[in-house]
Amino acid sequence: MFQQNGTSERNRYFDPQSLEKQPLLSGAEYYEEFKRTFVRILLDTFAEGGKWLSLTGGLDGRLIMAWACRPEKLPCYTFGGSYHDCTDVRIARK
Repeated sequence: MFQQNGTSERNRYFDPQSLEKQPLLSGAEYYEEFKRTFVRILLDTFAEGGKWLSLTGGLDGRLIMAWACRPEKLPCYTFGGSYHDCTDVRIARK
């Protein structure tokens, strides 16, 4: 982190060992925990309002749209070219 007075401090956001020391989950346990966590975070985020979603054609954006409670209320955008639609635009329309 850089301070206004010109000093800097090196720090970590998290310790990787905190992830590595977690108990192993079976495939089914992982899937259930993923769904529970994903939906909780998604609902918390949408509850705040004022959010937009960038539709890039990626799996993350498609997951968010699939789980959105009211996708018609979630403003979305993507970037396309002047001459033809890129893959992002074609996937976003779907």
